Amino acid sequence: MLRRRGEGTPPARATAAVMLVAVLVLPGCYRKPTYAPPDTYPVSGKVVPAGKVPANSLIKFIPPEGDLAAEGTIEADGSFTLKTLFHEEWLPGAVAGPGRSVEILVPLGADQLGGQKIEVKEKFTIGPKENQFTVTLK
Repeated sequence: MLRRRGEGTPPARATAAVMLVAVLVLPGCYRKPTYAPPDTYPVSGKVVPAGKVPANSLIKFIPPEGDLAAEGTIEADGSFTLKTLFHEEWLPGAVAGPGRSVEILVPLGADQLGGQKIEVKEKFTIGPKENQFTVTLK
């Protein structure tokens, strides 16, 4: 049986039409949601006594409400600067608020403290300004 030029089977035409619609419409359907980033404020400080926690340990300031936590790397001299992860983007500083608890996560293989989580009893308040903290370990 011969077909005329340009004719296809009905299922083939329907499939082609669906694919054309999908190619034209679907890219416009998926867009990353756009959220305004929160206001963050500079936070830096020092863990004392220096050397009590190995360099490259992670310090986290965690809000009580479960909002965005801020984190930073502790340097050899005990200093740190915080940043906040917001929708796959690092923002400098931390969101303001009271009652931030602090955790220090020591990397595996780092002397005898390796793999430990140290919870600091003191709570910290991050204000809408430049913040400097001293985190004292007992």
